[in-house]
Amino acid sequence: LFIEFLRKIPEYISSYRAKKTGVSELTKLSGREFEIWLANLFRRMGYKVRLLRGYKDYGADLIVTNFQGRKWAVQAKKRSGSKTGVSAIGEVLRGQNYYKCDLALVVTNSDFTKQAYEEARACGVVLWNREKLISISEKLRRNGLKESVKN
Repeated sequence: LFIEFLRKIPEYISSYRAKKTGVSELTKLSGREFEIWLANLFRRMGYKVRLLRGYKDYGADLIVTNFQGRKWAVQAKKRSGSKTGVSAIGEVLRGQNYYKCDLALVVTNSDFTKQAYEEARACGVVLWNREKLISISEKLRRNGLKESVKN
């Protein structure tokens, strides 16, 4: 019983951090609301953001430009319990090509399948999972840039 408790500690810590940063609330959002939340997150990080229309987006939901002018095609995958698979990798690569972006990024509020991690690594696609969103949100809060689902 004690060993089981010890194994669950990382999960408890992650859950606490998700609640504190508001990331745990993302499952309540629609896909489009998640895209808007991400757009606001990137803006708070100092990026220029173009939120694309919800249909015929050619595989990218956002086009994000950093201060050096490098463009990222971003595919947002809001999940409720399931992991994001390899299809998201293909989608964002199409978006990267169509919008002539320098980088491709898939962001999910959950996690990715093992195959998605492998394919992303092979194709040069960056993946941000729930833990990455928690870390970014914590950093923004520490720097005085409070991020919440309500924004």
